[in-house]
Amino acid sequence: MDQIQAAIEAIESRELGEDFSYHQIAKQFGVVRSTLVRRHKAKIQPRAVAHQKLHPQQEQELVQYIQGLTERRAKYSQYFDLLHQKIEKYKIKLWDIYNMDEKGFLAGVTGRSKRIFSRQMWERKEVTTGLQDGSREWSASGGLQSSWVEDIKEGEHSAFVTSSPSGWTNNEIGVAWLKQVFDRFTRSKSYSSYRLLILDGHGSHVTPEFIDFCDENKILLAIFPPHSTHTLQPLDVVMFKPLSTAYLKDLSNYLHNSQGLLLVKKGDFFPLFWRARGSSFKKNTIQKSFTATGIWPPDPTPILKRFNRNSPEVSSSDESSTSLLIGSDWRKIKALVDQTTADRTSKEVKKLHRSLYHISTQNELLRHEMKGLKEALSTKEKSELKEQARLYKLQVAQEKRVERQRLKEVREKERAKQVAERARQKADRDSTKAIQQAQNNKRKASKASIQNNKRQKCVVAAIDVEELSEIASAPPPLTTRRGRNIKLPSRYK
Repeated sequence: MDQIQAAIEAIESRELGEDFSYHQIAKQFGVVRSTLVRRHKAKIQPRAVAHQKLHPQQEQELVQYIQGLTERRAKYSQYFDLLHQKIEKYKIKLWDIYNMDEKGFLAGVTGRSKRIFSRQMWERKEVTTGLQDGSREWSASGGLQSSWVEDIKEGEHSAFVTSSPSGWTNNEIGVAWLKQVFDRFTRSKSYSSYRLLILDGHGSHVTPEFIDFCDENKILLAIFPPHSTHTLQPLDVVMFKPLSTAYLKDLSNYLHNSQGLLLVKKGDFFPLFWRARGSSFKKNTIQKSFTATGIWPPDPTPILKRFNRNSPEVSSSDESSTSLLIGSDWRKIKALVDQTTADRTSKEVKKLHRSLYHISTQNELLRHEMKGLKEALSTKEKSELKEQARLYKLQVAQEKRVERQRLKEVREKERAKQVAERARQKADRDSTKAIQQAQNNKRKASKASIQNNKRQKCVVAAIDVEELSEIASAPPPLTTRRGRNIKLPSRYK
């Protein structure tokens, strides 16, 4: 508030009819008397008034309305409700929750610092402008210096390097990071469970290819509400500030130790950054970042309590006689109008009264209507939340029933499989036993047949011997079958 306006408020804060002196008020606030008189009598207005779209009181009302929207904590409450619901639904573990964001650094650019020099150097303007080292190195021939990533050693530094024409991240880099870095190094820790990746709303994080890959690999994406990363993102709230502080400290020490004789080049960036990263990114600091932002353990209280105002703010003008009158104080407004008008019966005053009654009535009606709508909306939201909770419980119960039924079917199939296996084994045993029995019977029958054949051969042999003996003892025939006489030799007689 400028001094003229403060002087005007001091004049208007006096009781009605109380004498005052413009000269004394102007002297008290250090303003010109003539300007104070003209401004108080509304003969002139400040230059800024001509460029204002709204009256200062309208601006104040608008600011209070916006602050009221913030105090409702709607987007933060909805964010935490959704986040914690998904964590519970998908049984996400502590080690499966991640946060990623970009952080920029300027090589050779330090923060604010104090310098000591003589007054003569200041007057000659030798130190009024600070110079910063460049971010690139080149020679007069047009050739660039060797790559600055030579200090990154495989096996010692877990760092991945890429570049883009603009120097900023893009869709291709985002997808490459997701596939080649995040999924590659976190898949083994999840044991086929869901992973939660929390990001800001940058365009490279919500491309179709990025989202499709997450869906195919059981990666849940959580996007912060707009303009809230400074409050909700673990990296912004806790991690990045110590990293920047450590980097600037190492950079300042490097410059001081070199006595300003060495320029900071790109090749010097990575060693400085790596030391700063190691000193700031510690386990307890990382855990603290997720706790401070209400992510794990799931507790939104640290964030939501920031939007609770313990006591309403009261401006200095509220304590004076120029404090505002609300719509329900229409009688006081009417009395104030009557006090400031000389002729209460004029058409203008009557028109002002009617306008006052109309505006105050409409204001009260709108206020009651808005209050009722808010209560109805709150009741509806509560009922919807209850319905959602009921449906969620029913869904969980249904999923449990389906899981129990599935396990029952699996057990029945396993039992049927075991019964079938036992039946098959029994059939195999019976078949083997029958085959063995048949083979045994066949062997017995074959053995009996062999014994009978032996007996028959013995009988036949005995008969043949007797017949041969009889034949041998009988005299040979004297005639042939044709009747010829046979003369036996003497040796056969």
